[in-house]
Amino acid sequence: MAFRLFVNVRKEELIPYLENVRELKYDKGDIWIDVDKKALIYDTVNGADVIDFADYDKLLNVIIGVGRELYIRDMLNSLDRARDYLTSYRRYPQLLMDEREIDNLVSAIERAKEHLFDGNFTLKIWVGDIEIKDLDSFIKEHLETERAIKDGIERYRELCWESEEDDCDHVTPSIYESIYAIPEDKRIISIINVDQVGEVYRTVKGYEDSYSFLKALDEYEHIAVTRY
Repeated sequence: MAFRLFVNVRKEELIPYLENVRELKYDKGDIWIDVDKKALIYDTVNGADVIDFADYDKLLNVIIGVGRELYIRDMLNSLDRARDYLTSYRRYPQLLMDEREIDNLVSAIERAKEHLFDGNFTLKIWVGDIEIKDLDSFIKEHLETERAIKDGIERYRELCWESEEDDCDHVTPSIYESIYAIPEDKRIISIINVDQVGEVYRTVKGYEDSYSFLKALDEYEHIAVTRY
């Protein structure tokens, strides 16, 4: 079964990474990955193109390349908007900042853009969250997390009392597991979060080959809940 990895990808964003991208019939779509068939599916409202790969390393390399391309473009757009706000947008036009301070902030944005162009970052993909509904069963299967989860619940109740809520000793926060993939290093990161507290425990699992990593990613994609 395939899983959706990227949404609203333009054909031009695939050109550097797919040899036969110009043969695609459509200009914008979602990217799905079928691990069992070693295939990338370019799914659009008008139909789908299927691109087969000879091996899993090539498929993973395309995922990494396209992911980095999408991230860089998104961040550059965000940085350009931040620069535009600094230089033109004023909610309170009567309040001004020394021009040297604005220049320093704009320079910092330009340096951040150069850092992106240099590619000095590791791609991290948020896969989704898994709600932990049966806490006792989860702890039994992951004994190493028990102390961290209990401390997180205790901290949640302390925060509850600080907000002057009633009967905070008997409330139980929502607890969920966030899954992230690091395709360049073939790693899966699992983070246990407690509501209002945040991260209380994390595990990192590495995989020796592209197939094992993609298969693990496939399994997590089908149980995690994404928000897009």
